[in-house]
Amino acid sequence: MTAKYKMKTIFTISIFIIFSIISFALYLSFRIQLLENLNISTTIYFIFFQIMVWGPFIFKKKLMVITNTLFFLVIANLLSTPFNYLLTFDLPYNPPNTKHIKDYENTKHFKNIFFGKHVITFDHMTYRTNKTSIDYNNKDDNVLRIFTIGGSTTAQVTLDDKKTWSSLIGKKLESHLNKRVEVINTGVLGFASPYHFLTLKKVEKYQPDLIVFLVGINDWNNHITRNKRNYYFTSFEINYDVTNSLIYKGFKNIKKQIKRKTSNFLNNKETKNIDKKLKKNNDSSTIFFNDENLWTENREYLNQIGSPNTKKKVRNFRPADVSQEYKFWIKKIINNCKSIKITCIFMDQPNAYKDDISKNLKSRLWMTPLFKDYTLPFEDLKNISKLYNTWLQKKVIKNNLHFVALSKKIPPNLNYFFDDVHLTENGSKRISDLLFDYIRENIDFN
Repeated sequence: MTAKYKMKTIFTISIFIIFSIISFALYLSFRIQLLENLNISTTIYFIFFQIMVWGPFIFKKKLMVITNTLFFLVIANLLSTPFNYLLTFDLPYNPPNTKHIKDYENTKHFKNIFFGKHVITFDHMTYRTNKTSIDYNNKDDNVLRIFTIGGSTTAQVTLDDKKTWSSLIGKKLESHLNKRVEVINTGVLGFASPYHFLTLKKVEKYQPDLIVFLVGINDWNNHITRNKRNYYFTSFEINYDVTNSLIYKGFKNIKKQIKRKTSNFLNNKETKNIDKKLKKNNDSSTIFFNDENLWTENREYLNQIGSPNTKKKVRNFRPADVSQEYKFWIKKIINNCKSIKITCIFMDQPNAYKDDISKNLKSRLWMTPLFKDYTLPFEDLKNISKLYNTWLQKKVIKNNLHFVALSKKIPPNLNYFFDDVHLTENGSKRISDLLFDYIRENIDFN
């Protein structure tokens, strides 16, 4: 065997190993999608991406220009995925410049809980604010600007603008500090920790003095419904998830356009309905604004835990730790808070999963988990809520950041909750009181 042949063999083997590593990395970026959402489209995408990787090795000189171009394109796509995800701010949102009026006079689900008319508004930035007008790009020296980040327990779309805990804390601080306090509520229904991180990155440029996080419920619900999800290489698989890549999103947009054109051409009602749903994908109001009854009135069909007519299957689920995704995103949020040197306060998720829950409130539980044909036993709900709240508290305190424990300080009855985690007016006031007391005792904004 000549030296030249040996060198050629070593080179070929080395190239094969490099291509194999890249191919495996690409597989990891697809792995969760292949396991959880396996369909024709996902399979085609995966095969196409793998062909792009192996093209230069298989075809060599025959299609060198094309294969090399596609190879470097897929590499660039993979490496840019975390930045693309961050820069696109691919977030659902509340309806901008809108005003909704909820009259609770004749409601069934909220009878003797909410009263009168409640006004729910969103500004041009899709946020709820305690001021009629906020100049996001400019801030006076005598202004304290606060952003609140969370899901539905932050958005509080069942409550009047002036009765959310975010608005109430603004009013309390304004009296205490003798300065204008602008509170911008960025909460969106269903938001979990990945969206909390993106929201944080989005609002950094608006000169916040304080950012308040209320997190937990949607993450532990995701853990329940995705309990078989397990990452081999957590940081890599989340950071380089192919669904956040530029090419993948480009393919998805092309697919939407094809469906739209097809529906127009064939006048197919079913296709039109799919297209309408696709158009709504960026609208966070899926539950409340598109079908308000799911949020407010007719929940009987959910067969809540504690209800005598429940027909749901009971599944046990007692994880020993919070999900890998939750750890990943909360750590990123914490690290970001420390690096930008903006005061961040974390609050755990108050909930009704307690031994002393009132009978009336227990019959209204539905996020057990929500919109599934099974339910967890009450003891398991107690376990997972405590698990997430305890982990968050330890993690935040370990990093020397501010933490306000809410979960043990709000009694589980209809005076404070109207379901598992969502708050009445008194519950909202209770959070604002606890948060105000903490700020007054621990943070000097003067």
